[in-house]
Amino acid sequence: AKVSASEAAQLATPALASSFGEKLFDVVRAGTFQLHGRAGPPEKAEPQVSQEDFFFILGDRGAAEEALAALAPPQGPKAALTRAETRAGAVRLHEERRLLARALDDKRGIVKSLISMCRVVLLLVESFLILLVFGVNVGQWWVTLSTTVVAFSFFYAGYFSDLLKSIVLHFVWKPYDIGDTVSLGDEAALTVLSVGLHATEFEKANGRRVSVPSTQIWGTSVENWSRSGGVWQGLSLLLDAGLSAEDVAGVEAAVRQFVAARPAEFCKGVGCALQGFDSPLKVKLTVYFQLSQSGADLGRTHRARTQVLLCLQSALLRLGASFTAPPGAVRAAPGGQASA
Repeated sequence: AKVSASEAAQLATPALASSFGEKLFDVVRAGTFQLHGRAGPPEKAEPQVSQEDFFFILGDRGAAEEALAALAPPQGPKAALTRAETRAGAVRLHEERRLLARALDDKRGIVKSLISMCRVVLLLVESFLILLVFGVNVGQWWVTLSTTVVAFSFFYAGYFSDLLKSIVLHFVWKPYDIGDTVSLGDEAALTVLSVGLHATEFEKANGRRVSVPSTQIWGTSVENWSRSGGVWQGLSLLLDAGLSAEDVAGVEAAVRQFVAARPAEFCKGVGCALQGFDSPLKVKLTVYFQLSQSGADLGRTHRARTQVLLCLQSALLRLGASFTAPPGAVRAAPGGQASA
């Protein structure tokens, strides 16, 4: 049956994508029963579909591998997917498709603006050629037009320079797409909402929207979080001097064990080091760890940092590490009073 454009737009929703992921899992799962006979697939703690299951349905190992990779969670490919992971993968594919459609619409708008400018130039050239064909003396007109163009270029040289920068930015450099989270100079965690020829609209982490001219982006370093891999994070604490090499190794082992038990949030990379002395007799302990995602999801990143901080706190308390306030430091006293 044919589906109208309006009906197709109504169907293209996250809810429909989730339902599609659910049905896809059931179809592939049903195929595994045919693969293993009436007894069904081997019992698992939770029903899953693997690359072999997709291969039985698709009949092509390359397509099966691509299907499993496309539905895999953000932290990386998996050997098998659960029902919830298949459903989430379908929703994620829907969101990527929606952002791609928005990006193409913006690019189409930029191209239309450039085509309109080119049409004006071509119209002027065609007019002169037609006049030449009919024997009209266009010498004086040409001198007038040349003088006008020179004057126009003098006053609008900056505009055409900015226009060229915008074209290179959006069609050659292409540092971001719609939906990406980026940093521009000192501004961090900016989500790209729309891309125009002369400006890009971003959304800040606090929800405020800001429009940045393309010329300003041209002269600024762009750090694309969404295109990055697992980002490294660091937590530093100032402690009393006296930690031994065994203490530092024990802290690192505790954090390493903690992140290894949570592969959905962390990679296995962990480091722990003392970084210099502070006065009086303080040392800075820094723990490095790698997230399994790019850090673009700020809520998820902050939760992961909090979990590592709590683990680090527990490890230091078990070691008996402490921080003694320097003489003369202001401390909080009962009743909200401040005392030295």
